[in-house]
Order: sequence, then structure tokens, then C-alpha cells
Amino acid sequence: MGHETPGGEGELALAARMGATGHGAYQLFGHLTIGWPTYLLFGLTSGPKWSEGGGMSNHFWPFQGWGFSDVMWPGKWARKVLSSTAGVAVALGVLSWWAAKVGGGAVLAMYGGPLLVINAWLITYTWLQHTEVDVPHLSTEAFTFMRAACGNGQGWGWG
Repeated sequence: MGHETPGGEGELALAARMGATGHGAYQLFGHLTIGWPTYLLFGLTSGPKWSEGGGMSNHFWPFQGWGFSDVMWPGKWARKVLSSTAGVAVALGVLSWWAAKVGGGAVLAMYGGPLLVINAWLITYTWLQHTEVDVPHLSTEAFTFMRAACGNGQGWGWG
């Protein structure tokens, strides 16, 4: 039997209720619009390795507590995550200031629209990489960042 994400039975039941076309549209819309933000905020689809102890992984809060896990951010990474979070906060502040000056509709059109396009592109190529049958899927024991980045050494000219 293959490896399934715990709780995947609920997703399969939802797919059966919605039908292939309805569930496909639901998945496509969800992934291409809110997929990346929900991954960053709540670790959805990040896998159980990054949410040990029942907490969820989060790309903005690198510490254990408040329902979050710190497994993803060992050592000095916590400080780097906090620096990144500060940068995101400044960007949100600038966007808020801009919206106060020109209106929220203008900011949505000039920033939100392009952001949705970039989000959809990022999700599309990531989704394709993670579902391509020729891309190696490494087990937890076999995974290293170098092996993942270099295609596991299979047919990439160095293995």
C-alpha cells in the first residue's frame, strides 16, 4: 500500500461527494488563489515531519507555542525567520499606507492582481514538480537538501 497523508480519507470522501470535475475545480481554485499563503501561515501540505508535537509549521513564527511547531527552524534560522517577518510587516505597512492614500481598490488592482498571477505561477510549477512521476520522491531517511536540489543524482550527470 502507498504512503498516504494521515487524514487523507476525508479529502477522498470530499472528492467522491463533489465528483471529479467539481473537486478538480475546487482544488485548482484553492491552490492557485490561497494555496501559497495557507502553506506559509499554517503549513498546509508541508507534511508531518514539519509539525511534530501536533503544532503546525509557520514561516513567520519560528518558535514552539501558540499551536506552532519549531521543528522547521533549528539553530540560527529562528532569527532569520524573524527578520523576514519584520520585512513582511514593513511591506504590509507600506501597502496599508498606500491604500489610505489612493484607496484599497487601486492597491488591489496594482498589487493584488499581479500577486495573484505570481502566486498562481509559483503554485503551478511547484505542483507540477511534485506530481511529475520522473522526479524522485525521497523518504525522510534519504532526504537531504543537496540530494533534493540535484535530483537525487539519478540521470543528472553526477550520480
